[in-house]
Amino acid sequence: MADKKRVKRIAITMRVEEVAGNGELRDCLAQDWYDFMQYALPEAHWVAIPNIGSKAEVRKFMDHWNIDGVILSGGNDIGAIPKRDATERAVLSYCVSKVLPVFGVCRGLQMIQVYFGGGLQKCAREIHVRRRHMVLFHDKRYAVNSYHAFGIKKNLLSPRLIPFALTSDGWVEGIQDRSSLIAAVQWHPERGRPFRGYDRAIVRSVFGFGR
Repeated sequence: MADKKRVKRIAITMRVEEVAGNGELRDCLAQDWYDFMQYALPEAHWVAIPNIGSKAEVRKFMDHWNIDGVILSGGNDIGAIPKRDATERAVLSYCVSKVLPVFGVCRGLQMIQVYFGGGLQKCAREIHVRRRHMVLFHDKRYAVNSYHAFGIKKNLLSPRLIPFALTSDGWVEGIQDRSSLIAAVQWHPERGRPFRGYDRAIVRSVFGFGR
């Protein structure tokens, strides 16, 4: 009975930033995430995952905090910060083995694609970096933000994944796996002000909350 009443605990991965002047590397999360989590998942508790690197230490962290699902946040190109790459691969491995839900944002979508054997392609900066563009999502068109230097063309999509949002020129902007336990978007829901109802609906669906 206690387990049924336990509040779901969601873990969020962090980007790595270098402090100007001394080269110190810091794990960090945009303050936007607090507001977005209050909007999208007010019923859940959440905790940030440090970039540990070690698969064994990641599993120990996830077990200790009794994590029920994970958000892979944006920031840092894949390959730029090996310790973060290793941490997120370990997190995905843990979630897949435990059948836990995962939601990816920007880099998070790319990490899911790479984890399942798909490829990435460089995007045109004038179209996808600090821009807004349209995506076709569930037969409707939405304007979304765009901050990514790499993306997924439909022909490169992992066979494990299904696209649910696309641009008119063939870039995949939303993916899910066939179990619907893993989903991701290429845009940043936490940067949208006001927040968007469709982003809230996606996140709540992934983590098993009603609309």
